[in-house]
Amino acid sequence: MSQFPVQLQSPLFLTPSRNLHEQLSRLPADRQGLLPDPARIVADLNERTRGGGVPAAIEAPARTGRRNGGNTSSGLLVYGRDYAVKLYPTKYGQALTIAAIRSIRLDDHNRIATGCLRLRPSAWALLPDPRTAPERASAHWAEIEAAWRALTAAAGDERGAPGPDPRQSLLLDMLDKVIDATEAIEIDSAQGATYPYRKVDTTGERRQGAHSMYVFHLADDSAPEEDEFVQVHGEPSQRGQVTRVDGRAVTVRFDTRIDWADLGGQGRLDRTESRIVYAKQREAVETLRTRQSRNPHLLDVLTYHRTRGFRPVQAEPTVPLDPDQLTAFRRAVAVDDLFVIQGPPGTGKTRTISQIARAAAELPAKSANRVLITSHSNRAVDNVLPKLPGHLTVVRVGNAGKVTADGLPYLLENQAADLREQVLDGVDRAMSGYRDVAFAAQWAERLSASLNALGRAAAAEDAHRADLAAARRAVGGDRQFRWEASLAAYQHGLRRADDHDARLERLRSRLDRARARLVLPLIGPLFGWYARRLERRADAAGDEAVRSRAEAARLHAAVTEAERALHEATRDHPAVRAAADRVDGAAQERARHRDDAVAAVAACREALLAVMPLEPVPPVADTDEQERRLHAAYSLLSRGLPLYSSRARLLEEWRDAVSGSPERLHSELIRYADVVAATCIGAASRPEVSELDFDLAIVDEAGQIGVPDVLVPLTRARRGVLVGDHMQLPPFLDTEVEHWGRRAGDPAIVRMLTTSALEQLVHGLPAEHSTMLTVQRRMPAAIAEFASDRFYARRLETAGDREHSDPVFAAPFAFVDTSRLPERRRREVPGGSGRYRERWGQKGYHNPAEAELLVRLAEHYHRRGAEWAVIVGYQAQRRAVMSELNRLVGDAELVRLNVGTVDSFQGGERDVVLFGFTRSNPDGKVGFLRELRRLNVAFTRAKRQLVLVGDMSTLVSATDPPFRELAIALRDHLLRVGDVHHHQAITARLRRGSEAGDLSGGAA
Repeated sequence: MSQFPVQLQSPLFLTPSRNLHEQLSRLPADRQGLLPDPARIVADLNERTRGGGVPAAIEAPARTGRRNGGNTSSGLLVYGRDYAVKLYPTKYGQALTIAAIRSIRLDDHNRIATGCLRLRPSAWALLPDPRTAPERASAHWAEIEAAWRALTAAAGDERGAPGPDPRQSLLLDMLDKVIDATEAIEIDSAQGATYPYRKVDTTGERRQGAHSMYVFHLADDSAPEEDEFVQVHGEPSQRGQVTRVDGRAVTVRFDTRIDWADLGGQGRLDRTESRIVYAKQREAVETLRTRQSRNPHLLDVLTYHRTRGFRPVQAEPTVPLDPDQLTAFRRAVAVDDLFVIQGPPGTGKTRTISQIARAAAELPAKSANRVLITSHSNRAVDNVLPKLPGHLTVVRVGNAGKVTADGLPYLLENQAADLREQVLDGVDRAMSGYRDVAFAAQWAERLSASLNALGRAAAAEDAHRADLAAARRAVGGDRQFRWEASLAAYQHGLRRADDHDARLERLRSRLDRARARLVLPLIGPLFGWYARRLERRADAAGDEAVRSRAEAARLHAAVTEAERALHEATRDHPAVRAAADRVDGAAQERARHRDDAVAAVAACREALLAVMPLEPVPPVADTDEQERRLHAAYSLLSRGLPLYSSRARLLEEWRDAVSGSPERLHSELIRYADVVAATCIGAASRPEVSELDFDLAIVDEAGQIGVPDVLVPLTRARRGVLVGDHMQLPPFLDTEVEHWGRRAGDPAIVRMLTTSALEQLVHGLPAEHSTMLTVQRRMPAAIAEFASDRFYARRLETAGDREHSDPVFAAPFAFVDTSRLPERRRREVPGGSGRYRERWGQKGYHNPAEAELLVRLAEHYHRRGAEWAVIVGYQAQRRAVMSELNRLVGDAELVRLNVGTVDSFQGGERDVVLFGFTRSNPDGKVGFLRELRRLNVAFTRAKRQLVLVGDMSTLVSATDPPFRELAIALRDHLLRVGDVHHHQAITARLRRGSEAGDLSGGAA
C-alpha cells in the first residue's frame, strides 16, 4: 500500500467528546503528561499538514451486532508524532469528534508503513461544541471513505487477492451472522448472573502493567467461573476478568487501574461479556471482504478448499519425530496457504508444533519470520514454549493469573519488568560516567577564563620583552650588534640544518620504495642499481645533516654567549632594569594563569574520565608547548561537553521514562520477537498482538473453536497451520444451542456454531494439505484401542504398552457398576444452583452413590501420591465431590484443580482419571452424554488408569441410539480387556485396604 494524498479544500473541525476529559484523567499519572491536549493536537496537525500531510487510516467498520441493528461505525485514526487520535464524524457530519487520544503503538507504525491516507485540509481547527461549526463546515467523510476504499483496493491488487465472488460473499455474510449469534448466546447466558460481595481486599501480588487486581469476598456460594468477565454493578468502567475462584474468594483483574476506595466495602459483581473479541472477529471478516488479509489465498481455501502448492524449503527437525509427525512438520513448514494436522490425544501435537514453530522462525527470508502460536487454552499455548530453542526470542502475551508455570518466564509483563531492570542497571552504570558532566562544564568555564587571562598575560609579556629589547639596543653598543649578528647566523644555520634533515628524509623514503621493488621480475635488478645509488646519496646527506646540526648547535652557543655578555653589560642600566622587572612580572602573571588552566584541565579530566579521553597537561620546559596543549584541551572540551551534556540529559530522561510503567517496553519486546504466543482470545483482544503481522500462524486446539475464532490469527499471517482433534468438544454443543437455535430459525448458523474450524476443513481440503498423527504414547493400549475403534476409524495406534500396576484394579481400563445398589441409593437427584448451575439454564443432576465412590477412589490415589482427576458431567455432582474431598484431603486448591467437568479437562492429562456418568434412571435418559465426544475427551485424559463409575443398566438401555450403541460396545470391550466390578466389591476392597494399609487387584 502506498501513501494516498487526500486534498481537502476546506478546514477540518475537531470537537472533544463529552467523556474525553474523564478518559484522560483515568490514565496512570506517569502517562498523563505524555499525551497532548486537543489544542496542542490541532497545532501539531496543522504543522504536519504543511509538511506533507497527516497520516490517517480508517478502522474496519465494527458491526455492532444484530441486537443493535447491525449498524456500522467507522472510525478515523490520525497520527501525530507520538500519539494517535480516534475520530468519528458528528451526527450531522459538520465536524469530527475526538473520541480518544492514546500513545502511538507498534501496530500504528505497522499500519502507517503498510499504507495510509495523507490528509491535507486547508486547516485544522478546534470547536468547543459541534453546534458552533460554520454553516458550510464539513467532515468530508464521504471523500475520506472513498480515498480509503481506493487505497485498500490498490493494496488488494498489489497482494494479488481477488475480490470476493458471490459464493464467498455469502460465506462472509454467514460468518458475520455466526459472530452475531455467538455474541447473543453469550449475552443471554450472562444475563441475570450477579454475585454479591461483602468485602474487597488487595491481592498482594505484583501489579501487571496498568491493571489492578482485587479479591472479592462473596456473600454466598454463587460465584463466577474463571475467565468470565465481570463488572462492578452500575460501573461499566470497572470491568475485568476473573482469574481465580477459591471458595467464596474471587480474584478479578481489571482492564485498567482501579482505586480500592472506589470499589466500596460491599456491592455486587455482574457478569458481562467482552465485546472486544467479537469486534476483532468482525474486523477479520471485513479484512477478507476488503482483500486486506495477509494471506491472499485464505478466502479461496475457506470457500472452495482450493490450495496452492508447497514451497521448496530446506528444514529438518532437531528432535526425533515419528513418520506422521515428520510428514506434518515438512508440509507445515513448506505450506503456502493453509495446512491441517489432526492430532488425537497423546500423539505428540505439542512436540510437532514446537518443531514447526522453530523451523519457521529460522527460515532464511528478507523479512522477519515472526510466528504466532495460539490456542483455545492457556495450557496448550504454554506447553509449547519450553520446547523452543533458547536462541529464539519468545514472548507470551496473556493474563498472568492464567498463564501456567511453563509460560510465566516468557510472559510479556515479566520480560518487560526484567528488561526494565536491565535497562535501568545499564542506564545507571552509564549515568555514573556522566554524573560529573555539569561539574566539568563549570571547570571548562574556569579554563576558558584562565586561557583568556593567559592570552592577555602572554601579550603583555611579549610587549614588555619588546620594550626590554629596545632598551638593550639603546645602551648595548657593540655587544648588542654582536648578539644580533650571532642570532641571525644561528637562525640561518638552523634553517640550513632543517633543509638537510628534510633532504635526508626524502632520500630515505625513495630508498625504501626502491628496495620494495627489488622483487619485481625483469626490472628488479634495475631497482637494485637505483637503490645502491640512493644509499650512497643518503649516506652523504646524512653526514651533511650531522655537520649542519652540529654547526647550528655551535651557533646557538654563540648566541647564548652573546646574550649573556649583553645582559652583563646592560643589566644595571635603569631603563633596562625597569623593562626587565616588567617582563618578570608579566611572566609570573602568565605562569599563574597557566597553572590555573592546568588545574582546570585536570579537574575536567577527572570528572570526564569514564567518557572522554582528555590528555593531562604536565609541566614542561617549553611553556609555549604547554600552552598549546591547554588550548587543544579546551577545544576538545568545547566540542565534547555539549554532546556529553545531551547524553546525560537523555540518559536521565530515559531513566525517568523506563522507571515508569514497563508497558512502554512492550512494543520493543514484541517488535523483536521470533515467536509470539497467546490464546485465541488474547490474540484477538490484546493490542500488542491483534495488529501484528506474522509469517506463520499456528492455531492449536482448532477442533474446539469456530471459524470466526481462527480468522483473527489467520488473517494476520501469510500462511497458517491448524492443529487439533475434531473428536474433541466443538465451540458449542448441539444441546447447548438447541433453545437458541429454535429462535434463530437458521439451521446453517446452528451448524456452523456447532462445528469447529478443523472439522469444517479436514474433510474438504486436498489430501496433501491435511495429515493425521496416528501413534499415541499417553494411554494404555486398552483405552486407546476403544477410542480408536469408536472415534478415530481404527487409525490410532499405541507405541508400546506399559506394565500395569495398580492395587485396586487388575487392568488399566476399569468400570465400577452401581446398578446392583438399591434404587434409592443409585438414582440421580436433580440439583445445581449458584456457581454449580449448568450453562444455558439446563437442568443439573447429582448422584450420591457415584459421588461417594469417586471421593473414596480419589482419596486413595491421593494418599499413594498419584496424579489424579475426577471428571463428571454436571456441576452439581462436581460440587458434591469437591465438598467431601476438601474435608478429606485438606487442600482446597488441589481439589479445585483436579475436580471438574469434561469441558475443563480438554487438553489435560493425569496418571489416574476417575469418570462419573452420574445419570441413573429407569427411563434410559442420558442428557449431556448424548454428545459422545464428551466421553472421548474424558477417557483419553488417563496415562495409567481409567476408572469409570456408573449405572451400566441405564447406559446400555439409553434412549439415544448412538449413545446406546457406544455403551454396549464399551461394556463388551471392558469385559474383554478391562476390569469390571460392582460398587459393593470396590467399596469393601477400599475399606479393607484402608484398614490394612495395602490393596491388591482382582476381578469381581
